[in-house]
Amino acid sequence: MDWPTFLKKIGPYPDYLTSSQIYDLIPKPKPYVQVQIHRWVRAGKLIPLQRGQFALADIYNRKGPTALGVANQMVKPSYLTGHWVLCNYVLLPHDHRAFTSVTPHPSRKIVNHFGTFTYSQIKPELFIGFSWTRLWFEPIYVADPEKALLDYWYLEKGEWDIERLGSEGFRLAHRIEARKLEDYARAFPMRVQHAAAAYLSLPRLPEPHFDGRVMVGFQ
Repeated sequence: MDWPTFLKKIGPYPDYLTSSQIYDLIPKPKPYVQVQIHRWVRAGKLIPLQRGQFALADIYNRKGPTALGVANQMVKPSYLTGHWVLCNYVLLPHDHRAFTSVTPHPSRKIVNHFGTFTYSQIKPELFIGFSWTRLWFEPIYVADPEKALLDYWYLEKGEWDIERLGSEGFRLAHRIEARKLEDYARAFPMRVQHAAAAYLSLPRLPEPHFDGRVMVGFQ
């Protein structure tokens, strides 16, 4: 099957495709389809995300796949949280670490065309405090800022006292709702609850003056 025919068969261009979906769309023996997939990947028409999962290249996709969409798509269920979200809420100094997510499934790390993605396993009862929202105009599942803090402290081992929080750049931010942080913290072990209490005693940051680097995308 040629590429134009394949595009017609998939109809409204999806953001992502699995190998199983491609096998269903091409009525040929599996080895033939595998060779065809390999050729389309080499031609840049399909972008491999992980084994058995692909994205259509931008020119064939109405809006184009993004790293944020990919983060939610590759492991389900999952949501962005922790260090990456805190940087984008300007709650920690921004750097270029991986896209950090949590999931009830086993932890894993995926590296592909879009970046480095880490998924940390979290207990089902802690898989809360996130919502379907828009970040940089991409609809994704992302943690509330209060939950992103708790996930970060939970996944980073050790105790979080005022000294450690300060040394890592934490300051009490205006966007953090104390009651919400305390409510979410009740589901976590005591060391994380202590971290939340210590955080709320930190000096408060001045009112933010965004420079357009990051948070303009949150809607």
